[in-house]
Amino acid sequence: MVVIKRHGFQEDGPSTHHESSIDDRDMQRMALPAELRRRFKLASVIGFACISGATWEWALVSSQGGLTNGGSGAGVIWIFLAVMIGMFTVVLSMAEMASIAPSAAGQYMWVSELGPPGAQRLLSYFVGWFAAIGWQGAAASNPLVLAQHVEALVALNNPTFEVKGWMTSLLMIACAALATFVNIYGIHFLSSLEAIMLALHVVGFFAVLIPLWLMGERSSTHDVFFTFEDNAGWGNIGTACLVGLLGPIMTLIGGDSTVHLGEEIRDASRTLPLSMVFTSLMNYAVGFIMTITVMYVSSNFDQTIADATGESYVAVIYAATGSKTATTILTVLVLVLFFCTAINTVTTSSRQLFAFARDGGLPFSNILAKVDSRTGLPINALLTTFGVTFVLSWIICGSSIAFQNITSITIVGLLLSYGTTIATMISRRWSGVPLPAARWRYPQAFGYFVNVLALCFVTIAFIFAYFPTAPDPSAESMNWSVVVTVAVVVVATVYYFIRASSTFEGPAVRMKKAEDDSMVAMEDIVVRGKQ
Repeated sequence: MVVIKRHGFQEDGPSTHHESSIDDRDMQRMALPAELRRRFKLASVIGFACISGATWEWALVSSQGGLTNGGSGAGVIWIFLAVMIGMFTVVLSMAEMASIAPSAAGQYMWVSELGPPGAQRLLSYFVGWFAAIGWQGAAASNPLVLAQHVEALVALNNPTFEVKGWMTSLLMIACAALATFVNIYGIHFLSSLEAIMLALHVVGFFAVLIPLWLMGERSSTHDVFFTFEDNAGWGNIGTACLVGLLGPIMTLIGGDSTVHLGEEIRDASRTLPLSMVFTSLMNYAVGFIMTITVMYVSSNFDQTIADATGESYVAVIYAATGSKTATTILTVLVLVLFFCTAINTVTTSSRQLFAFARDGGLPFSNILAKVDSRTGLPINALLTTFGVTFVLSWIICGSSIAFQNITSITIVGLLLSYGTTIATMISRRWSGVPLPAARWRYPQAFGYFVNVLALCFVTIAFIFAYFPTAPDPSAESMNWSVVVTVAVVVVATVYYFIRASSTFEGPAVRMKKAEDDSMVAMEDIVVRGKQ
């Protein structure tokens, strides 16, 4: 009963004195005002992370796309396993840093505190931009997935249905508005809602998995695990597999989702890293199982249904069950779970935006950083997150490819923020300067190993994130992520010279000033005591 009370989903009741004192100490060390309310306990954070990751859901939806680069099953499975190992080293690295500084700022704060003093300001600034833009892209991408699922359901049951761009845009806006509404007006029961969403996430996994295994026509184990193909025409299986990294990365990225709740979690310096590691293991396991399942049962499905719905997995489920009713029910279940993911993504995106604005890194920072005193929420950051999605949604009317290229900054931006952060951690270890105190600490040798492995993985992933899915791409099939990346760098650089150079100094400088002020105050007390 004690464990349930301390780590349960309910937010009611005060934190224990021990938890409050540690959280207060961390906030004082980071020189941050305690404006956000600590609503989340360990269990609710685990629920939040599982739903945000939506690993088995993404594996179900996206695994078919991996068949282009890697083969009829083996490539997808082994690539997923490799990405799973690489991403886990990234999560392990970030978990240690989250224990050092459990702040909504996340990556850009860690870069500032751990990076070289002469470079911390610029490194922190650009990491802040890429992390903030990356999560805004994620917040816009989820409503598109929801809209496409609604359209798939209609097409499944009405073969004459024709999707129009404006329909997708309106559905996206409606989904984003509802997710924002829940974040603002449902905040008092959001931590409890995570329990319901987590239960649905677990039940949904088995509800989809069992029919596929029991009723689906399965491929041979040899084909699934040992047949590699270069369907895109790269001329080399190794290159095809490396290009195929992007699919599993899209499924597994976002291990920092709970990091940006750092100021709303009780006993954050312990709870945050523990939840990150635990949920990663759980999410990766169910994602891997679902990937294997889809590879076993996806060899025989009606391409007509896949083309009509725009979702291959819908055709896979229909081929297994032979029932439109069953397929509709399971697709609705996946749709509901993706909406839960959208709710949590809005939460994370708004907190990252709020934190970076609080440090003066964005235009209109004084507005974006405001916290509503009644709810303890960054309302302006939440509404801005919705506004970004609203604007981007209309791009779908002209070109869904243009929208996907713009929101591709999610993968590139987050990978860049992860890599830079881990690189500064390695630099700090190498310099011999002791790391700041943390309750989640690895032995030096293990820390080195994990950090170096994570940096190598992120570097490879970052390079191949810019590759098109096939050689000799057309303008439509080209991967324009590099253009979006350059655009972000240009905008951030221009704003830095116009404004941010005088407003953004980096969290490390703020912390040093607060420490110096504290020392001066202590000296004054000592002097007065002697008098």
